[in-house]
Amino acid sequence: MSSKKIRKLAVSDNGSIVGLITSTDIVNQLAK
Repeated sequence: MSSKKIRKLAVSDNGSIVGLITSTDIVNQLAK
């Protein structure tokens, strides 16, 4: 759970391009 929060923080820091990639990664993990 905490790793998802860390990812969201990194997304806000790096920008929307990285945000899209990370969001897709989170969705893939949820799909598993």
